[in-house]
Amino acid sequence: ALSLNANNLEGHIPSTIGNCSYLLSVWLSQNNLSGGIPPQLLSLSSLVELILSHNPLTGSLPSEVGKLKNLQYLGVSNTMLSNEIPSTLGSCISLEHLYSEQNF
Repeated sequence: ALSLNANNLEGHIPSTIGNCSYLLSVWLSQNNLSGGIPPQLLSLSSLVELILSHNPLTGSLPSEVGKLKNLQYLGVSNTMLSNEIPSTLGSCISLEHLYSEQNF
């Protein structure tokens, strides 16, 4: 697990996190991470939890999210992501919880 919640992190989410192929959980909420969600992050096929809430992220949820067949929990609340949810999210067959409220 990569747990870096509430650490006042700034800048973009490093795309190199996508190289950590055995990660099951990525928790980056309550920081000051900006920019978009790097598609490389969504190449982590073992990922079960992805929590990016409470960051000023922009853009939209990349269509690559559909590759996350093991994803059970996706948190993108309180960001600045667009309200468009890609149709590929339907490919996340294990998804149980999607939190995407209060995005401006």
